[in-house]
Amino acid sequence: GLHKPVIKSVSPAAIRCSGAGLFLSVHMERTVDDQYVLYLNERKVGQVKRGELWFWQDGVGWMVSRELIAELLASSPDGAIVSVRITGISENYDISGDFDKYRDYVSEPVPIEISRGETQFSDAKQLFPEWTYSSEPVIRCDTQGNIYLAWLERLNGVNQAFFSFSADSGETWSQVLNISRSGDRVSQVDLAVDGAGHFYITWVVDESSDAYFCRSLDNGATWHLPVRLNGYGERAGVPSLAIDDRGDVFIACLKSDGPAGLVVRLAVSRDLGSSWEARDFAVPSGQEYWRPLLAARAGGRLDLFAGRNSTSALYLDIYSSRDHGKTWLAQAVNAGACFPRVEYPLLRFGNDDQVFIVWGAYVSARPPSKWSYFLRRDSSGKWSAIRDMDEMFPIEDTRAALSVSRASVDLVFPWQGGLILLRSRDEGGSWSVPEIVPGSDGYRMSDSPDMVYHPSGKTFLVFVKKTADEGRLYLTQFE
Repeated sequence: GLHKPVIKSVSPAAIRCSGAGLFLSVHMERTVDDQYVLYLNERKVGQVKRGELWFWQDGVGWMVSRELIAELLASSPDGAIVSVRITGISENYDISGDFDKYRDYVSEPVPIEISRGETQFSDAKQLFPEWTYSSEPVIRCDTQGNIYLAWLERLNGVNQAFFSFSADSGETWSQVLNISRSGDRVSQVDLAVDGAGHFYITWVVDESSDAYFCRSLDNGATWHLPVRLNGYGERAGVPSLAIDDRGDVFIACLKSDGPAGLVVRLAVSRDLGSSWEARDFAVPSGQEYWRPLLAARAGGRLDLFAGRNSTSALYLDIYSSRDHGKTWLAQAVNAGACFPRVEYPLLRFGNDDQVFIVWGAYVSARPPSKWSYFLRRDSSGKWSAIRDMDEMFPIEDTRAALSVSRASVDLVFPWQGGLILLRSRDEGGSWSVPEIVPGSDGYRMSDSPDMVYHPSGKTFLVFVKKTADEGRLYLTQFE
């Protein structure tokens, strides 16, 4: 027979959306009946059955259409408190309006707050329709407003490092180029530009753990041959690029050469990538290390953040230079406790020397567990406590996007129903109600976001929309 469902929680509990659908998860102790039907207020939404994708051991889910969301908000311009009910009674019987009559088989109502989006997004535009196996995009811009993209594209069964740029805010794009030009699979792409027509890209060849660098010095018209950064017998990974205000190029990576152990290597070129000098920063053994994070700022200021996780805490080894990387000061910061398996760390500086870092962590169990963390340092140099962003919203992936302006700190995370924008107007102290990015909505369809703050005052967001095993790049902008 049927049972009375008991809802523990719904996710999300509060959301903003305009022109987007909503994936709604309903959590229970255990799914007992063989099907459940969702009602929002008096409106029957649909049914899921045991064995289907959105029917789980401890809950069920529905994709609520953008049309229904618009209907629910039509009479409530300031937002609506919507009652969520589920029942095991088949969708063949519409019991809306008769919940009391069937109360033994209908859950008690649980509220969800749905509001109109506050952010003005442009229509999400597909880039490069001919390329359909794209992943892990990186977006940058220069002071003139030109936008640059690097990403991985599967070609002949292996990922390659691709590149294109736009001189008109993403309306048109240059010819797509395969920069790595390798028969080997590559990953960990990074990109930097200097506003003077000099483009730089790094990546890693997975099989050999070799890090490579490639450059164009004529606005992308021609590219030099790729150069390997590590020596024979050395293994390098997770390279990070930066260019300072006089055009010096910096690449930080993790380097291992067997008995000598692991070091953070900083390679510096003073001649646009023609020649290199290297400096190694020793790191303690027996810990898990992040991708080194580089930032170049005006006046020859450079900062290298080398994160490492011990069994009890996250430590940041911070190396700072005020003379274009000639001399360095070191500082170690105990940032607090978090889960140690780190992925995809990002670093941004604020206008008043604030520091903002976001990263993911995971456990490769069945099912895998994932977290997203945020850390900030204010303009006085004081560090906040690490914040688990999953406490605000159920993050689906460890890769996030981060941009910083004078007006806000913006984070974009993937979740089950698309991409979510979180905005802070007080330097990360508090955060807005999550907002769905229009054009990204759909069950586990969008991931790999990256974004950049543009001189126009807009933020450009690139992401991947997936269908089956394919991936396509999309671009949107907001302010």
